[in-house]
Amino acid sequence: PINSDGSVGTWTTQANPLPVGLWSHNMAAWRGTLYVVGGAYGAGFYSNNIYSAPINSDGSVGAWTTAALSLNISYSNMELWDGRLYARTGADVYSAPINSNGSVGSWTQQAAALPQVLSYAAMSAWSGRLYVAGGTNGGDQATVYSAPINANGTVGTWTTETNTLPQGRQ
Repeated sequence: PINSDGSVGTWTTQANPLPVGLWSHNMAAWRGTLYVVGGAYGAGFYSNNIYSAPINSDGSVGAWTTAALSLNISYSNMELWDGRLYARTGADVYSAPINSNGSVGSWTQQAAALPQVLSYAAMSAWSGRLYVAGGTNGGDQATVYSAPINANGTVGTWTTETNTLPQGRQ
């Protein structure tokens, strides 16, 4: 739990672990459901699954359900904004609605791709915009890109922010 003073309480092991151990995966929560997307497992196996589980009132995680993605999104990013998941892999951005029952709808590739292919970049959503910062493309990048999230959930044109990271990061 997060305590009232902002400190973190005692960690507990959940009774319902993920169906498979993952690394380089993405996670977000929306309206009482936890979503884990993509990732890798074993030696070179990439997940094309979306795992979702309810977050119970006591903070524990309920039983996981599994749905297939139409793409592998390891070494990528996922962010959630206004009931939609956004995933970035390379320069491509995909989005999918979260249905009223908590399941994830169909993924669609967004028309606007990032200006360059990136691995290990960070992505976040804030105030109706997606931001992608850093990453690598043959070298550590300091560039920050942003794009508006349109009212219909599509991603608008990416722009290069004038303020960059103090140094390249991945």
